[in-house]
Amino acid sequence: MVNSIYGLSLREVLIGCSLFLSVMVSGQKDMSRGDYLQQLIKVLPEDRTQGPGDQLPGTPPPHVSPEDRNWGEWLKRTGELPPDFDEMPALPFLPDPLVLDQGGENIPVVTMEQWTRKRAEMKRLAQHWITGTIPPTPENLKAEVIDEKKTGPLTERTILLTFGPGNKAQLHVNLLIPPGEGPFPVFICPWKKDRYDWVQAAVRRGYVACRFTATDPKYGYPDDSEAYEELWWPDYDFSALMRWGWAASRAIDYLYTLDNVNKQQIALTGLSRNGKMALWTAAYDER
Repeated sequence: MVNSIYGLSLREVLIGCSLFLSVMVSGQKDMSRGDYLQQLIKVLPEDRTQGPGDQLPGTPPPHVSPEDRNWGEWLKRTGELPPDFDEMPALPFLPDPLVLDQGGENIPVVTMEQWTRKRAEMKRLAQHWITGTIPPTPENLKAEVIDEKKTGPLTERTILLTFGPGNKAQLHVNLLIPPGEGPFPVFICPWKKDRYDWVQAAVRRGYVACRFTATDPKYGYPDDSEAYEELWWPDYDFSALMRWGWAASRAIDYLYTLDNVNKQQIALTGLSRNGKMALWTAAYDER
């Protein structure tokens, strides 16, 4: 059973949420934004430097940003105050994905041009409020085969991708290639140590299996995407799920350079948090 969230007990989280919701419902008529911040600090302490009990040695502890170890440091650096909820627009239901809001007028989405605009707007809002922003596709991707071996009729190949500012970002990609010339469909998933069942099933069915090292390091391999945070900060502030998904897109960039890959049949999958990663990737990578 989960008993803490990023170092906060469930009791603290629930109290904080209750306070947050109560202020949203009643407004801030009798409380300034500064006063409300002080109320939040009482139930959400500023200094939370201790990592969770299952944190792996050598991995960075939870943090707010590359510049801020905790919420208190972020508050001191930015001087941010809670929003004035009375001034924020209220929307009691989920927004309709098939309606354009133009100056308060709701226009149904019925054309591809309208959907393109609506999709771009939803992606922008999701990055602003939920996931953090992602960099554009890097144009300096380089690939180096660092290991290759035969396992029966299969070819196993490990590639090091480098890209981004000064080619300092990296991603390890592992391919299991069935016999034949292809082009083969591709099955992509995060690279977990001692977990081969998914990729073995895919290869038996004629897929190239592609694994990449951008996921929770508790699965056995370092998270290559951890370094992306500082490399692109402060211009882009993507969170872990978006970093993993953006890394998956870099693996797809590499797959697009291979003649034995069917570019129209590339699938990305994952379980639990990696399932969310796959959904975010599909939303932002239009391939």
